[in-house]
Amino acid sequence: DVYKRQPETESEVSTEASGPFVTSAPFPIPMQSIHTLDAQLDFIMETTKKHQKPREKSHKRNRKTPQQLKTLIDELGSVQNADKMQIKTVAAKAGLTELQVYKWYWDRKAKN
Repeated sequence: DVYKRQPETESEVSTEASGPFVTSAPFPIPMQSIHTLDAQLDFIMETTKKHQKPREKSHKRNRKTPQQLKTLIDELGSVQNADKMQIKTVAAKAGLTELQVYKWYWDRKAKN
């Protein structure tokens, strides 16, 4: 890290009227700026660690029962373009949400 690196030798630090500079960097960086940036970086790292939410457990995959699959295949298996009402009806019959039925239909259509 450019900001964490301290000058290793006396030749790397030049003193001018405005203060010491690190000359081994691609461009002269005032030593005071490096220390300020270090403090800001440390503050950011500490605050983000404290405020990060713990990872939520991933949802377990819920497979459709054989009866639900039969209902889906019977109702939507041969349909070229299912409309909203068909999806609602099948969802009610199969005991699934409209989103689950739509996703199943979309995946099935993409597979074929």
